[in-house]
Amino acid sequence: MSGRVCYVARADRGSRIESLRLVGARTDELWAVPLSVPAGGESSEPELFDNQGLVAAANWIQGRTVGEKSRVGELSLLCLDAEGFSTGWITSPSIERHIVTTVVASGVGSDEAGSAVGPGLGFYFPSGSEAGVQAMTLAAEPEIKPVKGKVEAEPVAGAAALRVPVLAGADAPVRLLIDLLDERGISVDSVTTIWHAMARVWGGNDSAAERNNIVTEDSGVAAIILIDPRGRLLWCWSAKGELLAGGSMRLAAPATVGRVPVPSAADAARLTNDWIAWGSQIGVVPRRVACIAADDPVGVGEDSASFHAGIFGAKLAGAWGGAGVDLVLDQDPIGATLARLAAATADARPDEPAIAGIQTLSHRPGKLHRRMHTWIALGVLGAAALAGGAAWKLRSSADQLAQTASEEDARWRSAVQAAYPNLMKLSGDVDIEAELAKMMTRHQQERSRNEKEPTRPIIQELETLSMALADPEIELESIAFSGGAAASVLITVFVPDIKVAESVFKSLTSISGSNIESWQPTYTPSGAKLKAAFTGRWKNPKPGTPASPAPGHAETNKPAPPAASPRPAPHSSQPATAPRPVPTKPVPAVAPGANPQPGIDPQPVQPAPLQQETPAPAEKPADTPASPVGGGA
Repeated sequence: MSGRVCYVARADRGSRIESLRLVGARTDELWAVPLSVPAGGESSEPELFDNQGLVAAANWIQGRTVGEKSRVGELSLLCLDAEGFSTGWITSPSIERHIVTTVVASGVGSDEAGSAVGPGLGFYFPSGSEAGVQAMTLAAEPEIKPVKGKVEAEPVAGAAALRVPVLAGADAPVRLLIDLLDERGISVDSVTTIWHAMARVWGGNDSAAERNNIVTEDSGVAAIILIDPRGRLLWCWSAKGELLAGGSMRLAAPATVGRVPVPSAADAARLTNDWIAWGSQIGVVPRRVACIAADDPVGVGEDSASFHAGIFGAKLAGAWGGAGVDLVLDQDPIGATLARLAAATADARPDEPAIAGIQTLSHRPGKLHRRMHTWIALGVLGAAALAGGAAWKLRSSADQLAQTASEEDARWRSAVQAAYPNLMKLSGDVDIEAELAKMMTRHQQERSRNEKEPTRPIIQELETLSMALADPEIELESIAFSGGAAASVLITVFVPDIKVAESVFKSLTSISGSNIESWQPTYTPSGAKLKAAFTGRWKNPKPGTPASPAPGHAETNKPAPPAASPRPAPHSSQPATAPRPVPTKPVPAVAPGANPQPGIDPQPVQPAPLQQETPAPAEKPADTPASPVGGGA
């Protein structure tokens, strides 16, 4: 920090800035604000709210803080005098600034704890736009007693019983001055009052006891009295540099022009009464007193300022229970306080708490805040633009998706119309998608069943069986096919005798490339004929493997098996009506590359010529030409 302190002296109850004093480590400059007197025959009194004076004050500070090479300046502290301020106490549930301001503005009294607003505060705080309120440090916090090992969330004492010392007064000209300094690039770190400065530089242990040996090293509450040459007695209570209470009293004007005002014994009695009232409200009293009085080198003896200050100190010590009073004489008490304040500010450690002050003025928004709000507004505007662009993009995407969905709906409806025209003709109450889903589910179930149970070549097997059942002596009754895991074929025929039945059974079991195996015969007498039932089992290939082709389809190019010798014809009274081919016995084919049996030379099998003889009915092979199924003898 720069360490520069600007003391603002005001007049007319704080509504007009009278003079400025800029104090630094090696500088101390005083400047009086020129008054603007109206021209003509109007009132000759100066304006209370002098805009030209405020501009001149801001220009004066700019000329002493902003260098030629720099466009910005800095003030560590803006210290306000006691003019226009009043101190008092209120009854408030909290020391939070907004709550304190509301309580002071309302001025409502409390029946249980007395008046909510102390004397004089309502007059010095007409409205929030003209004046400000600042709470001082609480001397004693309300005690929280534990109950059964637990700490209560709320204090035992009611929140309405909390006494808060406050400082209220007009600060509108100071606000305008801060705004003018901000426009000129001069930042003000903090705004404080003369009471806070007194508590910090004269009431702290490091300042009073160590530097000037004014008070003892007691860490209790100390009272500081400062005589303002402008005719005021300023006092405050301090604990470790924090302001607990404060006030001011007007002093009698000196009889001789040019003399400084000095307190008297009557002033000591008035001050004692104020301290008793404050002690009863905030619950603490000072244990030591330091008085910084104005020295007047003109008078001597009993007429000197030091003599009158000594009488005042002795009277105050006697009235305040014999408390020790340390007296310091200085030709400029205000200047000495400001010099100590500037030195303490410049030499402050980084971890040392800053001097307390008026929060509303210390944190008044300036150019930096407006610039920050501008950037925030631009950021919000940019975010809104991005959100609008994203919304437009989403809406465009939604329109495209709706159009794509409509085209897809029309496409699948046309596809369903082409594949299932009857489905699209259903009434409007029927959900086409649900019906299509049902059909797809049935197709999936059918496909699953086909994967588990392959399709049987029934037509091919019927053609194959017709070759074995085409004998006129065979009367076909039925052929039944069954499905499932144990799929089978049941053939029921009527034959003249057992030999014909055995011949049929042998023909069925000798069919090459058939998908039916494990034939089982069953014979039952039926009048003059014999009823034969042949049961065969379907082969179960692996899922996805096609069934073996039936003879005469996939194996039509294979050579025919050699003919076998005819069996003797049975005795029959029925004459032969037509020549029949000689049954042949199928010869198993040898796979290419397979090893033949030992002693057998594999040779290609040549088909034998068919003999034009009429074999016995029971000797009919399976490879004879097919006749219509179900023909009788």
